[in-house]
Amino acid sequence: MDKMTENYILTHALRIKDPNISEAQKANCKWRIAEVCNFQTKYDDFDRENCTLTEAQETEVMAIIAEALKDA
Repeated sequence: MDKMTENYILTHALRIKDPNISEAQKANCKWRIAEVCNFQTKYDDFDRENCTLTEAQETEVMAIIAEALKDA
C-alpha cells in the first residue's frame, strides 16, 4: 500500500473515532476505506449504489481501521 493510500485510510479512521460526526458520516468513512482497499474486486456483493457494507466487509474494514490507528 502506498503512502497516499495509508494517509487516506488514517484520515478516515480518525474521523470515525471523532465523537462529533454522525453515524451516517462514520458509515461513509468506512465505505470509502473499503473502496480504496479495492473491495469492489474482492467482494461480488460490494454495493457501490447504496454505499453499504455487509457484515463481513464491515469486519474487515474495522480490522483495517484498527491497524491504521495502531501506529497513529
